[in-house]
Amino acid sequence: MAIKVTLSFKENNVNDLMLHDFLESESETIGKSAYMKSLLKEKFDQKQSIKDE
Repeated sequence: MAIKVTLSFKENNVNDLMLHDFLESESETIGKSAYMKSLLKEKFDQKQSIKDE
């Protein structure tokens, strides 16, 4: 299962090393959050398609 994650930072001066360190420390949390959101969206879409029938 592929999940697309978009990160946005308030600061414009995020360099590759800062990004690497952030992803290394937060990757598990980001992955779990993205996975939960994808499951919720999938359930929502299923309910919408049932309603539309």
